[in-house]
Amino acid sequence: MVEARIDLPKNYDPDMDGPIEFVRMCASGDPGAAALRLQALETCKTLRQRHSDEPAAYHLSGLVCYINDNEEAALRFWGQALHCIPNYDLARRASEEHLAADGHWSGVSAYMSRISQGENVVSDEYIELVRQHFDAGDLVQADYYAQRASA
Repeated sequence: MVEARIDLPKNYDPDMDGPIEFVRMCASGDPGAAALRLQALETCKTLRQRHSDEPAAYHLSGLVCYINDNEEAALRFWGQALHCIPNYDLARRASEEHLAADGHWSGVSAYMSRISQGENVVSDEYIELVRQHFDAGDLVQADYYAQRASA
């Protein structure tokens, strides 16, 4: 479970309101959040395009993806936030919390090192883990990494 903390950038964009409300509703268990899901994802995409150097846009995108059960996309967005500002605490903490539960990565630095090597490096690593777990008969773990590879 990742703590949903949101940082408002200096140049606040009012379009952040929709995804922030979606996160707030999900955190409070409001079933009405489901109706905002797709719009939150689309708005986050626009925010990333509009504010490509703003870590808050990537962090918010990560939270929205995490809530939507796309953990790998969340990690990649948090990684992009850390590329903008390496000590961006909210993205680092969210990444650390998630990676600690994952078991494959030794930490944020290891994950960041791998994603900085290229777009497909992490996916290729997950595909290799799928093969290893499938060959060992561990279909649950194979499925887990297959989902991560396809994210």
